[in-house]
Amino acid sequence: MDRKNSFEKYKGYGHKILVSLIVFLGILLISRLPSTVYDSYLRYKDIIGITAVCFLSVVTLMDFRKRAFVCWILMLLLYEVPAYIKLSVGSPLSMDEITDTYCLATSLYSFISGGLVAIHWISNRKIRRIVGAAWNLLALAVIFAPLGLIGYYFLSGHLLTSSIVLTLFQTNLHEAVSYLKNDNPVLWGVSFAVVFSIAGIYIYQLNRTADKVLNKELAPGFTVVLLAAIILCGTKGVAKVRYASVTSLIKQTSQSLEQYKEYTNAKRRREENLKELIHLSVDSQKSGTFVLVIGESESRDHMHAYGYQRETTPWLDQAVSQPENILFTHAYSNHTHTVPTLTYALTEKNQYNAVPLEKAYSIIEVAKAAGYRTYWISNQVKYGAYDTPIAAIASSADQEIWINGNSGYTTWTNYNDGELANKLRQIKFDSQKNNLVIIHLMGSHTDYQERYPKKQEKFSVKDKKTRRINSYDNTVFYTDAVLHQIYDIMRARDEFQGMVYCSDHGEDMQHSHEVTKFTWSMARIPFVVFLSQNYCQRNPATFQNLVKHKEDYWTNDLLYDVLIDLMGIQNLHGREETKDIASDQYFLPLEQGKTCHGTKSLADDPGVGSDNQ
Repeated sequence: MDRKNSFEKYKGYGHKILVSLIVFLGILLISRLPSTVYDSYLRYKDIIGITAVCFLSVVTLMDFRKRAFVCWILMLLLYEVPAYIKLSVGSPLSMDEITDTYCLATSLYSFISGGLVAIHWISNRKIRRIVGAAWNLLALAVIFAPLGLIGYYFLSGHLLTSSIVLTLFQTNLHEAVSYLKNDNPVLWGVSFAVVFSIAGIYIYQLNRTADKVLNKELAPGFTVVLLAAIILCGTKGVAKVRYASVTSLIKQTSQSLEQYKEYTNAKRRREENLKELIHLSVDSQKSGTFVLVIGESESRDHMHAYGYQRETTPWLDQAVSQPENILFTHAYSNHTHTVPTLTYALTEKNQYNAVPLEKAYSIIEVAKAAGYRTYWISNQVKYGAYDTPIAAIASSADQEIWINGNSGYTTWTNYNDGELANKLRQIKFDSQKNNLVIIHLMGSHTDYQERYPKKQEKFSVKDKKTRRINSYDNTVFYTDAVLHQIYDIMRARDEFQGMVYCSDHGEDMQHSHEVTKFTWSMARIPFVVFLSQNYCQRNPATFQNLVKHKEDYWTNDLLYDVLIDLMGIQNLHGREETKDIASDQYFLPLEQGKTCHGTKSLADDPGVGSDNQ
């Protein structure tokens, strides 16, 4: 009889565990539905499996009571709402983020609940109270983190980003108090009280749940096994999380604090460079407003204007049919990663000279010294391991606009590149001055589906087999639309003289742009010069030189040289006419052309000689 009862009891446990697993997976699938970035469900099997074990352990420990499930669902809501808020501001929401947030919330709930159960077993009352108080403080921090993000959004109307948090480290107490006084201090005070009240009520419910629904029928040994599973799987699950809003904000802020010091030192060195640039002038025939648009990870292999079979560049196709707009057919990047590429492209340092990078003048410094007013508008991260050296170059600009509030080791952004055009439209240019505007796109950087609005999705991403290439082609299609916006805004200005577009590097559909897995698609980039009719008429020699060289080989570390020429900057020492593609002396034969900072020859590109390479 006892054996039969035991069998029935464990059979009942098996049934409840199965139902609980179905609930866990079902809610996960539902939570993913709002995702705007598709991916394979199997991609997350490791973290989902670990989290499922953690979840099943805690609900078994708590005898599968409804109260335990309710507390878990509330934790999910607290952590997933900050992710869903992104949709309200038009930011992309990926399956990565939803899945990681789901697993993080479940692991934290299991970890805290399991700890509360274990605390009840401490026989010494004093020790139990001390440990319980410490554990509840930990629980308060876990609950307060997502509530803080939610509260900030509803109070300010903005997502809380690492750049906003970073300002706290640069603000003294007096400034913080003044800010609160000017921004409805009563509302802030009430909000803090509400947040702490919600956190307190939830923690009370967790304690009550652990006390009331503890499964006392389980054998002590099995209970220990469940607690061990919660600790091990919960810890491992949290460690695997990469994209959850709460943990990303913490990581980005920590990383940006490290990078800020490097940025400050680099900015100081660039300020010293400016002092050395004297006696520069501008050719009056070339004065006016110029725009440089820097693409991101766009390979000409996927551009219809360069012969790609798909119609990914409808505006550029039309634009280059005009004689004043020149498309260069054999352009290459000087590296396959953004920082090494742009530190060469935006300075006088290139693969063919011996100028030390730390002493190389940047295009912004030279333009300012020649009297240009300079602007930097970017959708890239400002403080991060991938971007800080570029931000140091940008720091010389008269006006900087950074719309990406993230920082650290991330490529997240809060806006699509179209917002850059909106910021450009808002700038009040002085038509009596020369202007240089540099716009840095997020372009085609992975994750591709995050780089364009859903309404701009030309190629379907529902099919897993074609998702990667289709989503990449969608980024190319969207970049074409953004370029169209930027061009129309600037061409409408009387002083507009020209716009230059080139990408930092290309992209390979299998290996992205990892230099250790180099393919030539990573180096083949677009390079287009758009000139006003007025510029062409006033500078026929420069225009004819560009047309003459449009099929010559060129690497984007020579971007600095052609910009100096187009902008008419004079009396600058150290320039090589043979590296200026706008000069009649330009000379870069295929055998001398290099990429990957001189380690690879363009002559080795197997596509050399084909129509679209």
